[in-house]
Amino acid sequence: MLPVLTTLIMQGLMLVPQGIGTLLSRGVAGRLTDRIGARPVAACGFAIVALSAFSLLAVLLSLWLPSAQRDRDRREPAGASPVPAAAGSGKIDV
Repeated sequence: MLPVLTTLIMQGLMLVPQGIGTLLSRGVAGRLTDRIGARPVAACGFAIVALSAFSLLAVLLSLWLPSAQRDRDRREPAGASPVPAAAGSGKIDV
């Protein structure tokens, strides 16, 4: 479980890197837009956001999947199959 930051100051400090990144990239993006046009710059920006979102998803899944596996192992007794024995046997109980 990730730690919960309860103070407003800590939450504000977490947003500082985003502001710095925006400040630094605005000048570069403006010059590139003037030089090569808005569409290629927007496409590159979208690609960067997509890559970072997928990398964040990979990190979150690597944190979540092992805990989900542990929870599933705690619920099932040793040797128990998650699929019932009659599943797929072709028998229909009426």
